[in-house]
Amino acid sequence: MSEFSFFLTQVLKAAVLPPLVFVLLFFLSFLLIYGGKTRLGLRIGLASTVLLLLLSLPLVSGALASLSEKYGVLTTEQLKKSSVQAIVILGGGKRHNAPEFGGVTASDHTLKRVRYGARLHRITGLPLLVTGGKSATDRYSEAEVMSRILKEEYGILPRWEEKGSRDTFQNAQFSVPMLKKGGVKRIYLVTTAMHLARAVPLFEELGLEVVPAPTSFEGLVSGPLRASDFVPDSDSLAVSRYALHELMGRVYYALRY
Repeated sequence: MSEFSFFLTQVLKAAVLPPLVFVLLFFLSFLLIYGGKTRLGLRIGLASTVLLLLLSLPLVSGALASLSEKYGVLTTEQLKKSSVQAIVILGGGKRHNAPEFGGVTASDHTLKRVRYGARLHRITGLPLLVTGGKSATDRYSEAEVMSRILKEEYGILPRWEEKGSRDTFQNAQFSVPMLKKGGVKRIYLVTTAMHLARAVPLFEELGLEVVPAPTSFEGLVSGPLRASDFVPDSDSLAVSRYALHELMGRVYYALRY
């Protein structure tokens, strides 16, 4: 994937997901009202406001997340009985404004995956592969950042680093040959719970047996509803955005690959 293609993909993705999509819709509403199409403009503005409110509710964001969280948590008993040969941790972005960590560190999504991958390694003793590339302007790849965290903060040195991938498809495409060369046929695939529904088929189609190892669950929890489930907040909007991103990604991958 070229730099321009990657940039264009990121722009298009931002334009159809919250919060930018609502900014664009409100701007369209303003233009329509200013241009004399008051009724249509008001309808678009009202619909955008209602949709923004709904996506900011914990109840709605949890329901959206549940649509992609297909796999449950692994138990210690399952881990000990499994015939898995390696642990693969998928990158989930970096945080560039991190002077306290030398300028760059892992994003929150990536940190959660790294932490759970380290836990699985402690329990099973299996070797780790970290996967995630970088843009042309970045100094370090996601894989290098994850390796540094694992080494410095957990005392774990990954066996493999895949540093060329730019998306989930390439995570699989570039990692699987490295694993097969090492004789690995069955893996734990570590990523956020919503991401696994998109990631697992990509690794399986390339010939690996995959045991999903989800972390960072955001779906609805069984039990009585709480008053806070109906109070909008920015965290819930972020969860809704990620859930919509994953749902759209699954459709895109199904059509393209």
